[in-house]
Amino acid sequence: MKKIIVLSGHPNMENSTANKTVVEVLEKEHNVAITKLMGEYPNYEIDAEKEINNLLEADVIVLQFPFHWYGVPAILKMWIDSITTRWFMVQIKVT
Repeated sequence: MKKIIVLSGHPNMENSTANKTVVEVLEKEHNVAITKLMGEYPNYEIDAEKEINNLLEADVIVLQFPFHWYGVPAILKMWIDSITTRWFMVQIKVT
């Protein structure tokens, strides 16, 4: 069975209908790990090492978020920037 990681980037899940329902349904699945980014990183201080290690263990990665003017919410943008910057630094051996 594939390991699926869902990164929920909704900035206000309590007031959501559709995104909240999607997460609630996925939480019942055994092979799905959900990271609610606002709950995990309320101060927008992303632990890039931890997140990269989680991604390396996954078979499928899902970015789940509401559309905000056809872009991603700030917390998900920060996550993407943190992960890709750290990954790039490791690839070129920058410390």
